[in-house]
Amino acid sequence: MILRAFALKVRAEILLTIMISILAAWVHRGYCDDVTEKITTESGRDLLTEFQKDKFRHFFFHVLDLNSDSVISNEDFDKLNEVNGN
Repeated sequence: MILRAFALKVRAEILLTIMISILAAWVHRGYCDDVTEKITTESGRDLLTEFQKDKFRHFFFHVLDLNSDSVISNEDFDKLNEVNGN
């Protein structure tokens, strides 16, 4: 009788181990760094030359920011339309 109970316990443990293995195989574990390709993005600023950066600064401060408040606002667009309209 004790031997039979022991055999049932061993079978139950084996079945439990098999079920855990099967379930673990279907669980999505995510991606590890060595499997997934990381996409690196560069800032647009890093891709520009110093000359191009200077051109953008000049365009912002002397063409778009007409009221010199360091912000392009509706007032700037109104002034820009007046300048282009004449």
